[in-house]
Amino acid sequence: MQITGTFLDEISHDIPHQNWSEKEWDMDFGHMKRAGINTVILIRSGYRKFLTYPSAYLINKYNCFAPPVDLVDMFLSLADKHGMQFFQVDEHMK
Repeated sequence: MQITGTFLDEISHDIPHQNWSEKEWDMDFGHMKRAGINTVILIRSGYRKFLTYPSAYLINKYNCFAPPVDLVDMFLSLADKHGMQFFQVDEHMK
């Protein structure tokens, strides 16, 4: 049985997040595609005050940090570039 999907968890409290540039993410998506991955799932887009995309509402209402890069947009573009499906499954921010 071949694994064809993987999860991204780019927001967390215990490891640095948002520390790769688009170049590194592009390479990673390429490696995943060559390994047979055709589906990428972002399992959360916010954690406490950290966001993977710039939400004016969350930044203004809850004083969340504005991310330096819109990772959701980047992941959508890279998934499209590499012919992969991209899904975002979100849990409530804690």
